[in-house]
Amino acid sequence: MTDDIDPAQAERLLTTTRTVRKRLDLSRLVDPNIVVECLRIASQAPTGGNLQRTRWVVVTDPDKKAALGDLYRRAMDPYHSIMDTLVERTGPGSKIMESSRYLAEVMGRAPILVIPCQLGAPGEAS
Repeated sequence: MTDDIDPAQAERLLTTTRTVRKRLDLSRLVDPNIVVECLRIASQAPTGGNLQRTRWVVVTDPDKKAALGDLYRRAMDPYHSIMDTLVERTGPGSKIMESSRYLAEVMGRAPILVIPCQLGAPGEAS
């Protein structure tokens, strides 16, 4: 890792920033080695029983990313339809919904998709 990271600025960023979906540069390539290093560091976080049952799928193929983006958008469409009846267009939740719609539209164009996967079947004891 680099030594030029100011810990105070990093802490401020991590504690004050919520979603940054609309600020993502979808045209900027992401070095897969950086993603692997981030996942390596993340895997050091404690888990129940220290089982580390999470695995990651890293998708860089443009066709697969587009297909996953389409699946995500289609899965989110019913949610957005329901939320449209509950959230006023200019109310407190409107920015969240706008951001959610944006993510559904652009996900398939992200430089890399990192998908967390949990080992075992749903409801299976860890």
